[in-house]
Amino acid sequence: SFARSSQAEKAVAFLAWMRAEGHQPDVLSFQRVTDAFARLGRPREAVQLLGDVLSSNLNPNRTFYGTVVGAFAAATDVQSATRWLEIMKDLGVAPDIITYTTVANAHVKAACTEAALRITADMLRTGLELDSIACGTLVNVHAHA
Repeated sequence: SFARSSQAEKAVAFLAWMRAEGHQPDVLSFQRVTDAFARLGRPREAVQLLGDVLSSNLNPNRTFYGTVVGAFAAATDVQSATRWLEIMKDLGVAPDIITYTTVANAHVKAACTEAALRITADMLRTGLELDSIACGTLVNVHAHA
């Protein structure tokens, strides 16, 4: 992982260089850099990299989309995190339990309990297997409702 912004930006420059030289980075290469920007609280750059992946005719997986969702949640932009969760579903990419709990917890932190309740209800309707984190999220959401 890239601990500093300058490292993430160098990685983006390297991906651009690879493409300019006729080499196609794979989805995992883009995803690693996207994760770095997510951890740095820079979701717009994560979306830019997703655009690069799509324009390269690569297919981002649900982890990639989940990273974008998580980037907005970490940046406390709960509306954008929710919008990207919906975009995932509209594209036929089923969010995993981590993505749902990330968005629900972000809504709780933002004191948007009604939205958190809707997201957790949607999560439960999917039939995903609940892990201890998901159960903790459900308790957290209902405690704040």
